Amino acid sequence: DVKLNSPSSLIGQALTEILQHPERARDALRVLLHLVEKSLQRIQNGQRNAMYTSQQSVENKVGGIPGWQALLTAVGFRLDPPTSGLPAAVFFPTSDPGDRLQQCSSTLQSLLGLPNPALQALCKLITASETGEQLISRLHQVLVQLQAGEKEQDLASAPIQVSISVQLWRLPGCHEFLAALGFDLCEVGQEEVILKTGKQANRRTVHFALQSLLSLFDSTELPKRLSLDSSSSLESLASAQSVSNALPLGYQQPPFSPTGADSIASDAISVYSLSSIASSMSFVSKPEGGSEGGGPGGRQD
Repeated sequence: DVKLNSPSSLIGQALTEILQHPERARDALRVLLHLVEKSLQRIQNGQRNAMYTSQQSVENKVGGIPGWQALLTAVGFRLDPPTSGLPAAVFFPTSDPGDRLQQCSSTLQSLLGLPNPALQALCKLITASETGEQLISRLHQVLVQLQAGEKEQDLASAPIQVSISVQLWRLPGCHEFLAALGFDLCEVGQEEVILKTGKQANRRTVHFALQSLLSLFDSTELPKRLSLDSSSSLESLASAQSVSNALPLGYQQPPFSPTGADSIASDAISVYSLSSIASSMSFVSKPEGGSEGGGPGGRQD
């Protein structure tokens, strides 16, 4: 029970629910990232006064798909029913115990950093829980080999081979997912399929894919596998990501500056193009020490 109810497991379950709606998932993830980043920004700025937005506003922004309430609750938001003339509200957290918001932000950025075909394929894959472990293992293997090689290893001229079972390959979404990450098919055998990294493959996208899979299929392993210690094969990427988390929402610089092939099909820039959401979703803050049932103390964007 403890494992199933841990924040990381609850985040994974909520994301799985959201990804059951592939046509609206990306927009919903953007809205949720905005809310999570807004909370982190307030916490980092030491703002302790209560702030809320209406549940209906969030519901409209995410396109009415389920899962957003569970995700926000898992990272410390409070959903209150309507009271004394006020609509049902979403109250922002004022602290981040266990770095739940940071972890959620990192996961949402990874999902949004995937090329759209990869995210769409992942929406199909999440229904088959047995896919997670094998894909996590293979992508981790690729990143370890990349780390061991030259810093800017040319994946096209020195491709990395991976093998997966034929059963996994045949699951809906699997070959589309790997193709979208830049893997080329080499050989289909009776029991396994051999792939290699192709021209479109890059380290950043594989990292996004690995972190997304860990959050969806193997939540309890996420902090352990993606630790920022010096021995981690993901050290430079993880540290770059932690820097991006500390920057204020709305900045136009993507988490990793795209150069060359790395910029292909990445949605990293649009993750932060959230001004339209920010301008149309109103946040109401209350003065320090004010009662939570009182009137709004001002607006904050």
